[in-house]
Amino acid sequence: LKALNWMGKLHGVEMSLAVEVERINYNQRKQFAKKILDHYGPEISGKQVGIWGLSFKPGTDDMREAPSILLIKSMLEQGANIRAYDPEATVKRHFANDSRVVQVKTARAVLEHSDFLVILTEWDEFLGYTAEDFALLTDKTVFDGRNCFDPREMISRGITYFCVGRNLFVKRRTAGKEVGNIFENKSFSI
Repeated sequence: LKALNWMGKLHGVEMSLAVEVERINYNQRKQFAKKILDHYGPEISGKQVGIWGLSFKPGTDDMREAPSILLIKSMLEQGANIRAYDPEATVKRHFANDSRVVQVKTARAVLEHSDFLVILTEWDEFLGYTAEDFALLTDKTVFDGRNCFDPREMISRGITYFCVGRNLFVKRRTAGKEVGNIFENKSFSI
């Protein structure tokens, strides 16, 4: 969209629809980060945030406009630490001088050393994991920004699971306190 907007400006064509779509996409990314921060409250500080997927889509190492950048910055601002994995993209370009951001060599290493998981790119290798694998996470909590897994399966296996654009029941925590099961009916996309 940025390229489309740039081309419009270059040729003197108003690109109001593309500009608005770009604004909406950015706000949706902020909402996804807010969902995580609302769930944990101040307890996010010191947490190990596991991230699967840094690139903006599978099959590339391109992180331009990737949701991972905004999300990592949001978590760092709240005092969290990051353990990230992506088969192709690296955190070096954007977070090279920040010791709180560590890139690990496998998706499993993220699960073994994180409090919770955020899925930002739907790489095929992630789909081979099961709800039982997510039990390795200290908090047994997954924020799935790509809808890679079946919510009912995850919840039935004891995983607190947040996804985007689906209706489901979830165990809900607010500011670190569990407040019971609620019906989640909010649509987010990243």
